[in-house]
Amino acid sequence: MGEIFRPHTNTKKWLVSIGVVLCIAAIGGAYYGIFVYKHAKPAPVAYNPHQDQVSRLEKSGPPVEPQLQISYYSQLGQQYEALQDTGNALKNYLKAQSIADATRPNRIVFYMSIAALYKQKHDTAKAKQYYEKEIAYLRLFIQDHPEQAESTNKTIATVENAIKAL
Repeated sequence: MGEIFRPHTNTKKWLVSIGVVLCIAAIGGAYYGIFVYKHAKPAPVAYNPHQDQVSRLEKSGPPVEPQLQISYYSQLGQQYEALQDTGNALKNYLKAQSIADATRPNRIVFYMSIAALYKQKHDTAKAKQYYEKEIAYLRLFIQDHPEQAESTNKTIATVENAIKAL
């Protein structure tokens, strides 16, 4: 049959075998270095639920009915606020508020959110203006709901403190 390989008796074959194994390892390492390791891999994109919501809302577009438009723009405002995109958050809250002012479906207001965003932008005059609108709204609310006057007056005091803090 054939010759039996015995490393201790046939050093030449032993060295050739080791050389072949080392060549295969070197070729594999080179292949890995050239084709696998050195090619830039795209960084994994972290899932951001707020960005996902913004994309979904913007893709669907605003609804036709004013009350649903108010909800649409306020949701966009909330998502942009969560993304710390003050400009787009403010734009959407103002749009929601303008629709609410025009239609008055059930006295929806976003004055506090708008004021807080103006405060973040260091526009104290606009922040104060919207805090004052919130106070006026709350006073009207007390007229319609006197049973909630105590808690609403506490909210008014909180808003007044926010104005003082500007």
